[in-house]
Amino acid sequence: TKEMFNEVLPEEARPYLINTFDQVVAHYDEMVELVMAHVKGYSSPDRLNRADLAVMVYACYELTYRKDIPVAVVIKEALELAKEYGGEKSSKFVNGVLGAVARDVE
Repeated sequence: TKEMFNEVLPEEARPYLINTFDQVVAHYDEMVELVMAHVKGYSSPDRLNRADLAVMVYACYELTYRKDIPVAVVIKEALELAKEYGGEKSSKFVNGVLGAVARDVE
């Protein structure tokens, strides 16, 4: 995966993005638990849209560990990703979950 980053990312962005990727992976299980604690009607992360889950895990990492990034920015970026890669109702679903997460991690 890091080789892929080296091929497709601008050189100046690589350290930040590789570090962020590594941190999201390191905290993945914790972030999935955080998502699932705020999702209603799903008993397992396997039942969630994979793109929605990926977006929410990434956003939960930022909400939890990157306090230098404003909450509104994290959620706005996540909603854009959900609209682009998720299902028809993804952005509304992701917004609800991340809003609840944001209130809990502040």
